[in-house]
Amino acid sequence: MDLNSIFEDYFKEEIKNDSNEVIWDEEPVAFSEFLKSPEHMNFPSYSERQMDIMDFMFGDDPKKIFENEHSLAILALGKGSGKDTMAVHATNYVVYVLLCCHNPLSLFKGVTADYLDILNVAYNHRQAVDVFMAKLILSVKNWKWLRNKYRLVDSGKSIKDDKK
Repeated sequence: MDLNSIFEDYFKEEIKNDSNEVIWDEEPVAFSEFLKSPEHMNFPSYSERQMDIMDFMFGDDPKKIFENEHSLAILALGKGSGKDTMAVHATNYVVYVLLCCHNPLSLFKGVTADYLDILNVAYNHRQAVDVFMAKLILSVKNWKWLRNKYRLVDSGKSIKDDKK
């Protein structure tokens, strides 16, 4: 294949990807598989109530999690019920689905932004940093799929997999 053909194929693909068509680089797995898989969160299980909340938020089809009207969850559950753990897993899952898509902005019809934000609101600074962020950072560092696919950096230093 000559250089012109390579460029022509590349530009055809880029023009196709600039359309509003959603193109998936990888088939995302459902939340329950994401939660339990050793490639992802490697978490043993959720209670039935916790899974009901996640099923309500994400639905059955990972490619359509942004097409439902369930974009906000307010959990009024007791201490030790797993709210922070669920928030961390939900955040990671949203990031995962977005990373499976060639152009994540194409998942949001009519959006003209250049970037996406993911927010978690905490009661206070201590809760945000010591609880949510600590769990989020640990889960990202231990996320095998992410480590295998991307170069992770923590405080300016690359996080390397022992096997690499």
